[in-house]
Amino acid sequence: MIKGVRCLLSLCAGALFLTVGCAGGEKREKAEDTVELKLGESYAIEGTEMTLQIEEAYETEELSPADPSGYFYYYEDKEGYHYYVVSAKLINPARIAVKPADFEAVASKGRKKYETKVVLEASSGAMFLREDEETVGEEPTLHLLVLVEDGKDAPDTVELYYNNGLAEKKEDELWDRGVRIDLSYF
Repeated sequence: MIKGVRCLLSLCAGALFLTVGCAGGEKREKAEDTVELKLGESYAIEGTEMTLQIEEAYETEELSPADPSGYFYYYEDKEGYHYYVVSAKLINPARIAVKPADFEAVASKGRKKYETKVVLEASSGAMFLREDEETVGEEPTLHLLVLVEDGKDAPDTVELYYNNGLAEKKEDELWDRGVRIDLSYF
């Protein structure tokens, strides 16, 4: 009887170990198809005539529009944190409407994930667009804004996700495309 209980406990412990071990492994991919890019490289956004041109990566205490005028909002300095920013130009010859909600971004270093936000800056440099505000007839700057705790390592990878033609993402589906930007050499 005791031998049977030990065997049963061993089986339960093994099953628990396997369940916990597997549950901890978060699925890395959030897109069906992901490509790698580096600083200065371009990527054609599927289903549009737009091109994403990766321009720079830098750290800053706050992020403001390049040429603000009047009232504008910005990402202010947060005590104990700074921002790691990857900036890209959205070359948009067909003048397709685009908004921040068309994209999602994730930043990581190994298994550590960072709070990340997609920010679109109007081509005039005067303002950032709100999440569902769209720009038509512009070539905005796309900023991938990563919040990093002071004294901690910056991310080594930032991933940008979107759907073909900038279609809306369904809740239970992966994004169609992903762009992985390797930051380890910046």
